[in-house]
Amino acid sequence: MGAYTRMFLDWEPEPVDTPTLLVRATEPTPQMAAGAAPDEWRTSWPLRHSRVDVPGDHLSFMQEHAGITAHAVRSWIDSLTAPTPDRTDS
Repeated sequence: MGAYTRMFLDWEPEPVDTPTLLVRATEPTPQMAAGAAPDEWRTSWPLRHSRVDVPGDHLSFMQEHAGITAHAVRSWIDSLTAPTPDRTDS
């Protein structure tokens, strides 16, 4: 994980037209919570995006809560492709 942190330390994201989903944990890991102000540990994204909060912490939402996390992501994807009154599928 430290390698990813170092890789992205000076990275500044640029706007894209692609829909973006931020999946956030509802609980901090003990390391994230240590010394942090309330909600300071929460992940954020500075550009336009959709957000979904899922149960667990940064690790458990991909382990114990993986089914709920996958359902949340799938629901978001499905919402992007759902027909609307202004749009029809070919």
